[in-house]
Amino acid sequence: FIVALIVALVFGLGYLVKLCRRLLPLLAGERRYPRFAYLAALDRLSEVGRERRRGESRERHGERLASDLPSLPALTRGHLARAFGSPTAPDTKTFRQLVGALSTELRRLPLARRLLGLLDPYSWLRTR
Repeated sequence: FIVALIVALVFGLGYLVKLCRRLLPLLAGERRYPRFAYLAALDRLSEVGRERRRGESRERHGERLASDLPSLPALTRGHLARAFGSPTAPDTKTFRQLVGALSTELRRLPLARRLLGLLDPYSWLRTR
């Protein structure tokens, strides 16, 4: 019984962190939304096995996945522009549109892969 309880707690903790990371963009203010939305997008990519490789830049990651996820390079550029304070950085509304486009593209990936990713409580650990 104790072992089952520990296993349940370990899984529950993973799912709780995963849920918090997914909800963080909704709870963040307008100013911090892009940062947390980009992190949540990377978590979703990790869920479906499309995480960044070791040593791979964010830009290269976006380019590598552009054939399946064409909005990812623009989302990545927008995130980096905002992170470095570029005057050409997209506003929050534009960033929301890019996140929405990526969500639509992710829904086109195989359902089985997406469901398996949802079942993994620690997929967020692969996010870089």
